[in-house]
Amino acid sequence: MARILLVEDDVELAQALRVGLEDEYYQVTVANDGESALALLAISATDLVLLDILLPGISGMEICQAIADRNPGLPMIMITALGDVAETVRALELGASDYLVKPFGIAELKARLRAVLRRGGGEQPQSSGVEAGRVVSCGRLTLDTSDCVLRAGGRPIALPPREAAILETFLRRPGLVLTRKTIETILAGGAAGISRGTVDWHMHQLRQRLTIEIGHPLIETVYGVGWRIDAGWDG
Repeated sequence: MARILLVEDDVELAQALRVGLEDEYYQVTVANDGESALALLAISATDLVLLDILLPGISGMEICQAIADRNPGLPMIMITALGDVAETVRALELGASDYLVKPFGIAELKARLRAVLRRGGGEQPQSSGVEAGRVVSCGRLTLDTSDCVLRAGGRPIALPPREAAILETFLRRPGLVLTRKTIETILAGGAAGISRGTVDWHMHQLRQRLTIEIGHPLIETVYGVGWRIDAGWDG
């Protein structure tokens, strides 16, 4: 079952495409903006990205560039408007596999997906996120995502899966501030309905656990923006 990340800000279109693709037994995760897409790419195994160029905030082209830098070879199909010829050419030059011009039919999309996945190896598709790198390291911190065990200076610390998913994203993006929206996306796995209180609870639990285990919360609050990991911690 191929795993597809669908990045589309039109909620109704995204839902229609998701239903149509799941009928073909694809596993589909939806992101409605660029920030959510980057967060999901950092934590989720993905075989193909179906990416709209026109997105609010972080654009489809910025995501395309990030994939080209971090996950070269990960297949991408761009969704473009009729007049986006220059952007489409640029995306193809960055490594996009194909493109579709709106409006398009679900039958055409399925045919393009099959063709791109065949070219990408079919039985052994490209992956990103957890399965592409089971062990994530930053300084003296090492997280094994297969069993959610953090090693801080060699000492093993077992983490609940959700806390491990949050910490993994920090470790993959040291020095960068993760917003509340990013943490919501990590906790929800692309679904809706994560409350502000849920985010605060998990962040509190993770920082408290780290403080107890290693004597340092590791994750710093950037007031009014979000959180970032203290990449300079040396134990």
